Parts: sequence; C-alpha cells; structure tokens
Amino acid sequence: MIKITTNLTNLREKIDEVDKNIIELILKRMDLVHKVGLNKLRTNARVYVPEREAFIFKKLATFSNLSANEVQSFYTEIISFCRKLEDTLSVAIIQDSISLLGLKKIFGEYVKPIIFQNLNTFFTDTQNISYILSPLSEEIILALQNCDWFIINTTEVNHNRLYLLSKYPNEINSPGDITYILTKSKINTSSYQIKENLFFSSIDSLDLEKLDDEEIKILGFVPSL
Repeated sequence: MIKITTNLTNLREKIDEVDKNIIELILKRMDLVHKVGLNKLRTNARVYVPEREAFIFKKLATFSNLSANEVQSFYTEIISFCRKLEDTLSVAIIQDSISLLGLKKIFGEYVKPIIFQNLNTFFTDTQNISYILSPLSEEIILALQNCDWFIINTTEVNHNRLYLLSKYPNEINSPGDITYILTKSKINTSSYQIKENLFFSSIDSLDLEKLDDEEIKILGFVPSL
C-alpha cells in the first residue's frame, strides 16, 4: 500500500511539473500573439484566420497520434484565450441553443454573440458585425448572392450544419478545402435548389477548374482538417 501511494505521489508531482510547463508555454504564446496583434492592427489584417487555425491543428496532429479534429477539440480554447489579446470577436447568431453551441465550437469561450430573433434581420444592419453564424436557408443564400459576404467555415451541432459568414474571405486555398458555389444547374447530388436556375453546391477545390466561370458564383471556401 505504501509503494502504491508513493508511486501515485511521484506521478502527481510529474503531472504538476508538466502543468507548470504548459502554463509557461501558453504565457509565451500569449506574448507572441500580442505582438502579432499589434502587427495586424497596423496593417488592418484579419483577427480570425480559419485557414491558419486549420494549419495549426493539422501541424500539431503530425507531432502525435491524435487526429487534427482531436487536436481542434481542445486547442481551440487555447487559441481563443490568446486571441482575446487581439480582439473579442462579435458574431451574429439567431436565438437558439444550436447556434450558441456552434459559436463556442468554432471560436471557443472568448467570443461575443450578438443575438437576432430571426434570419431576415441579419443583413439589415451589419455595419458593426463582421461575422454571422447561421444554418443554411434561402434567405442566407440569396443574401450571399447579392452582397459581399463569404462562407469561411462550417461546424455541425447535433446533426445541424451551421455556416460562418464573413466580410473577409479566406485567402489561402489548399487541396482538400471545400468550395461553396452558386450554379445555374445541379452539378452533384449534394446540390441544393434555391429557386429556378439557382443551386447551392459544395465541391472539392480541385474540381473548381472544371466548371465554367460564367456559370458560377463562388461563395467562399472552408479549410479542411
């Protein structure tokens, strides 16, 4: 019994030392993020960069036996905590639990939800809003067709797919990313008809070159994990 207790104590001491190292590294990361934030402020660059975060998750996954999705599940909070040094992002959502859970899943704890009662009011006053998280709807897609907003990320909560919209498109398109488009005809089984001669579709970014540019409107692309 004494041996077991001693071993347990030694293991806990080692865990405490690892925890100390983790905190020290997070503080170091926060200092670096702060410097990045100052640079972004001078250049008016984006605070939230989905393609950069996806790259981090995939890169960290290569250092372990974890998948990129598993890394994302806990590392999002570290990024969220560090990001607040740059800015606490405001994201418009409709008033329901699915949207709130999706918001936290993408951005972590440090994000400010702006609650709307319904989808129709999303685009009526967007002067102070840079992001919208919403399920797919005809109203949202028609708004994307007629304004300079882009799909930059997605998430799923309880089998409900939510789309993150932004005034700032993702800038780096990599193999495996998903491109969202509007087309005049159905191009695959996942195409969603909005109205006559207007379909919402998702395709692999590599397939985009096969389509006629005059027949499509690119709504944005989402980095894959």
